Amino acid sequence: MDASTPSLLRKILEQKAGTLRFGHALRLLGQANPASLRDLVEELESVQTLDQLIHTLALTAQECQMAAAKSQFLVVPSDGDLALLLEDVKQAGPHTIAGFLVLLSALRYPRLDETEPDASQLRRLLFLLIAALASPVPERVETQDGAGEGGDRTISMTENPTSQQGDDHD
Repeated sequence: MDASTPSLLRKILEQKAGTLRFGHALRLLGQANPASLRDLVEELESVQTLDQLIHTLALTAQECQMAAAKSQFLVVPSDGDLALLLEDVKQAGPHTIAGFLVLLSALRYPRLDETEPDASQLRRLLFLLIAALASPVPERVETQDGAGEGGDRTISMTENPTSQQGDDHD
């Protein structure tokens, strides 16, 4: 392995497109069709040349396209992803990139239900903030000693302002 390969692999992980997108596509394909992923991984493990890698990437794109017709949660790599992947191949070689794709296909990513508590807490916080902003402001504010500032009457936060005392409409 070339000394610059680890930094290239780190760059790939930080970049959302290209090699990483192919890796994500393989992982999602494995969830939708494990047999397809096994076949593609076997192909990737035997890659030695650029021609072999391109052939396997074409098979990957075709499998992803077919699986995407059945599931909306599949990633299908684009021409731009291929261009970025080929740039990575120039720097690290076809065998290294093929091996990295196998690794990316096997990594476990957090599921939505694992991140749901954070999203749920955020929704609850937003609801409370909106509710606080939308609630009426009291006409009078009580101080520590019980004396009020402002008007003659106090509306508590639990009191319904539309049913105020002394406003009989009968």
